[in-house]
Amino acid sequence: MDYDRMAQEYLEEVGRLNRRLDQLREEARLRRESDLWQRVGQLMEIRDDLRVTAHVLQRRAARLP
Repeated sequence: MDYDRMAQEYLEEVGRLNRRLDQLREEARLRRESDLWQRVGQLMEIRDDLRVTAHVLQRRAARLP
């Protein structure tokens, strides 16, 4: 398995989620819709999970010859 590539893909997705979170936060400020804050919270959880998984993959890649 190519752990480095997989980790990079996860981190790229984290970057996309960060940009989307910024957009949703701005929308939530402008529109004051509570459901947007729920979506923000859910996306933050997903982003954090992806980030942790990417770091685990990086550590596995570092152990391989």
